[in-house]
Amino acid sequence: MHKIILVDKNGLEHKLNFFISPVDSSGIVALQEAGTEYDLEIDQFQNDTVVIDGGAGYGEFSIECALKGAMKIYSFEPNPFLTDYLLRNTFDFPQIQVISKALWVNSNNSTLYFRPTGTASASIKEIQFDPDSEQGSDRNTIEISFFDIKSLVDKILNEYPDHSIVLKLDIEGAEYEIISYLSETKILAHFSTIYIEYHYGIQNLRNLLNQSFQEIKVEQKSNQMGLIRARK
Repeated sequence: MHKIILVDKNGLEHKLNFFISPVDSSGIVALQEAGTEYDLEIDQFQNDTVVIDGGAGYGEFSIECALKGAMKIYSFEPNPFLTDYLLRNTFDFPQIQVISKALWVNSNNSTLYFRPTGTASASIKEIQFDPDSEQGSDRNTIEISFFDIKSLVDKILNEYPDHSIVLKLDIEGAEYEIISYLSETKILAHFSTIYIEYHYGIQNLRNLLNQSFQEIKVEQKSNQMGLIRARK
């Protein structure tokens, strides 16, 4: 068990007990960045807001959104090694709904690639776990279910018609297909803010986001990875 501090919408600090796998090095990094990685302001959710958290991990982003006033958070995490921890971490936040599926452009089934120890990262993109590489030699696979993002957005628009919708994607390389799909189907325009961790260079993400958002901020972490915040 680890302790992290997150700040709520009133600027008050909350000391939280956080549960992560003892063999997960990426979990420690996630907790070190908790509350700062996506640079959420204190009053980020002063308007009624619904959040879709794609790739929720241990729940640090979802919990921060709850503390900063989001009315409803859908937390998607398909990695079976993380969902138990995610449920424990979000237990005291009734506005967070954990869904143990991968957020995607349809509701089919697919394969999730992951490593059994050392990191929580998992992906439906096999390129993340090249079996010929040293890192990919210990990969495992499991069959998972997808959750159709269009059906979720339709549900939110129906149940929360006056709310803003925020999307966060940390899905290990699958973000490009989702953003392309959202752009092609005009669903992208329904979001007030989008946070993305990209993994193979920025590619065409900026051009797609430019269609619906006036402010786009890119923070490059390495040659391949970085963060994007797009908002109207």
